[in-house]
Amino acid sequence: VLSNDLELAGPVDFPSTTGRSQTFRPTVAAKWRSGNWEWQTKFDYQAQLLSGEADNHWFSPGAKIAYRSAFTPAVAGELSLDQSIDKLQSDAFSSPVRSVTALSGGLVLGLGEASIVHPRLRAECISDLARPVTVHPRLGLRTPLTRTATLLSNFAFIQRAPNFNEMYFRNPPNSLHKKHIKREHSLQGDV
Repeated sequence: VLSNDLELAGPVDFPSTTGRSQTFRPTVAAKWRSGNWEWQTKFDYQAQLLSGEADNHWFSPGAKIAYRSAFTPAVAGELSLDQSIDKLQSDAFSSPVRSVTALSGGLVLGLGEASIVHPRLRAECISDLARPVTVHPRLGLRTPLTRTATLLSNFAFIQRAPNFNEMYFRNPPNSLHKKHIKREHSLQGDV
């Protein structure tokens, strides 16, 4: 991580409880391909049973469609659209429905002798945030150094949205609830 701006949900106190916690999390997913097209669907469900306290239930269906194509021997591209919905429900509270829609695009550009430049851009809209729309640029590079060594590097500006636990979880006295927490901003890179 090159730079990071993080707002924590705290302060948080987790006293020990005498109860037990059990989590059940099935996921159903499917993927289809036809030519340059790909479709994905999924459904996640999580039940967290806190004996003697509360039951929490999280639902998350989603779908993605992507198109990939090689335009020339040196240029290929991908465009995808993602949609997901999340809902957290408990004995004590319920979150609003979160709808996430993202449009992503990227290119793979061959620059001769195995050098590759891979720019990507993702625009994302998350319905329950004060600033719902963000843009996430990324850049990947592959550069041959010798016949047997290659340098790989990636750089990205990431704006991670707060998850449901950070925004809505309320199970007194173990509360993280901070409905207006901001996104985490970071500039990341690796070589």
